[in-house]
Amino acid sequence: LMGIGLMGCASKTAVPDWEVVGEWPLDSLGAIMAVAHDGEGTYFAGGVSGWTATGTDHGQNWTISRVQENDSSHFRAVAIPEKNAFFAVSAGQPALIYKSVDAGAAWRLMHRDSTGLDFYDALHFFNGVKGMVYGDATDSTSRILLTEDNGESWKALPSDRFSPNQSTDHGFAASNSLISSFGRKVWVATSNA
Repeated sequence: LMGIGLMGCASKTAVPDWEVVGEWPLDSLGAIMAVAHDGEGTYFAGGVSGWTATGTDHGQNWTISRVQENDSSHFRAVAIPEKNAFFAVSAGQPALIYKSVDAGAAWRLMHRDSTGLDFYDALHFFNGVKGMVYGDATDSTSRILLTEDNGESWKALPSDRFSPNQSTDHGFAASNSLISSFGRKVWVATSNA
């Protein structure tokens, strides 16, 4: 039986020592596609078919759960912007943003793409309140959603805010690391190949 696992490294030496801290049969979680950390010992991983994994003790023990029964979401972007607030963003259709305020025990759907075109690649919070989702270009421009209320609502950045036209841009769909920020500047790594 094939399985997947999470590995952790606590060593600060030049050659880190790795250990397996969680392992599950492949059919129970699918593939892990993104991992987030809150800086205080809580980890959150997103997987395929709506599965998630949560570790609240520095990743030593993990709880596996599903956002919704029979969910087909592939959570390739996850975040923990504040204590016990988890976000899971699905790639593909339907493009969805879920939020949990109890460390993944219960989930609410916060955004659903109504166009049938969006494909979300990455999620980034600047603080506990403001955040951003990046998606592949649709309607001749990159798709960026913004929140200013801790993910309670999401609004698309208007296409006239992009210069030059980014009609063919897309992100690597299995990477939640293509958004970065420092101060008032935000960088998004994209490809048009």
